[in-house]
Amino acid sequence: MRHPLEIRFERSFPPEQWLGRRMILAVSGGPDSMALLRLTAAVASAGERGRIVVVHVNHHLRAEDSDEDARFTNEAARRHGFPCRILDCPLPSMEGTHGSLEDAARRKRYAVLLEQAESWGARYVLTGHTADDQAETVLFRLVRGSGLRGLAGIPRVRPFGPAALTRPLLSFFRKEILDYLDSLGQEYRLDRSNGDPKFRRNVLRHRVLPLLEAQVSGAATSHLNRLADLARECDDFVRSQAAAVWPRVVAEASPKSLRLRVTELRKLHPFLIKEVLRAAWQQQGWPLREMGYRRWTALLGMVYEAGPPTARKSPTRSFPGSILARREGEYLVLECAMTPADRPEVRADALPTDCRSS
Repeated sequence: MRHPLEIRFERSFPPEQWLGRRMILAVSGGPDSMALLRLTAAVASAGERGRIVVVHVNHHLRAEDSDEDARFTNEAARRHGFPCRILDCPLPSMEGTHGSLEDAARRKRYAVLLEQAESWGARYVLTGHTADDQAETVLFRLVRGSGLRGLAGIPRVRPFGPAALTRPLLSFFRKEILDYLDSLGQEYRLDRSNGDPKFRRNVLRHRVLPLLEAQVSGAATSHLNRLADLARECDDFVRSQAAAVWPRVVAEASPKSLRLRVTELRKLHPFLIKEVLRAAWQQQGWPLREMGYRRWTALLGMVYEAGPPTARKSPTRSFPGSILARREGEYLVLECAMTPADRPEVRADALPTDCRSS
């Protein structure tokens, strides 16, 4: 008799979507990714498993424990009929850099997975993120002051080079995952650093969320997932509205600059104006992450301020990535001061990989 989680997994990620296609499973050896491996094995036939490769990235952050994770994952993958690639990817020195070690490791893993998807010709890259991960992400972004898009949390599917990055376990709670593995007698690895409070997510996971569940709402994790769903629906709607008004707003467009009609922008709600400006940044390939609430608000202020006479230009304001903004009469002009040759080619999740198979 099939386990209920296997039936739910099949509904969450219908085989007709991926049968006959190449796929990557990102497996660390921990409980979530081991559940992903076992659930995929329960659905995929022996013939199909040859098209599904397990990828394990070893950052060597925990000495022998990291090597044991790699050995465990390799054995588990091959036991269930999946080819396995173990990639040794030590992290570069973090000295003099911004951001945490966990952020650097995450970015590097995604860079490696993207390279593997490109070389393998994978249509899907699967990760084992769960509803608990979603709740932690939403809570973390909430306390950091994220906007609507940030509160949408982890997307279930997003474009990922030639593939789709897919999280089929995003509606599964960790307790369900652990119960499933227990029913199979399936072992898994535990990362001791997951209990280290120096990592910010661990504070939310082991202190804040349990406290919310115990003293505020026993369904806090579920409610945070619901918030993510609602935020994503709202974000999708706002994006669609921005796309609808885009042709009316844009007067001129070139690879280096945009000229936007202020009179058309002022007809919109301020929230929608900001979304149109974000769309402008995205279309031009300008750095979105560095903008933030205050910079978008400053740009919004330029829309509402009295512009100079048509023949004159207002003072220019600078934004991250050498983006310059100014008013020219009834136009908001945005342009990149760097030439294409000057601009670094940076992939969103990329760090230098310097990885080798082991």
